[in-house]
Amino acid sequence: APLERIKILFQVHNMPITILKSVKEIVKQEGALALWNGNMAVCVRVIPYSAVQYVSYDFAKAVIYPTDVKNVTATQRVLSGACAGVSAVVCTYPLDLVRVRLACQRPRLSADGTRYTMRYKGIVDCLAKIYK
Repeated sequence: APLERIKILFQVHNMPITILKSVKEIVKQEGALALWNGNMAVCVRVIPYSAVQYVSYDFAKAVIYPTDVKNVTATQRVLSGACAGVSAVVCTYPLDLVRVRLACQRPRLSADGTRYTMRYKGIVDCLAKIYK
């Protein structure tokens, strides 16, 4: 999870060149736990993703496979898997968006200039602010 966060920060922010410098900067500014920002959204996303993929694959098999299961081609298997994967990604995309938003947020100086604040406090807060 820490390397995933650093990768996302490299993609969206102007970060130091090396991974070690990035880790040191994050720990210094935000604390060690900040290396795992966005990781809970990944954990929450796994169960619905797997459930949708499993159900979608069974549905796609029922539609695509012939009645004689012994004569299933590789193309039919790949097509069933692709349908299941697309269905799972479409259904869980909001959680992936939350994961990225939580991972790429950086502390900002408050309006009064006395402390640093974060834009999102967690998964629910991020979803609510996206919805607005």
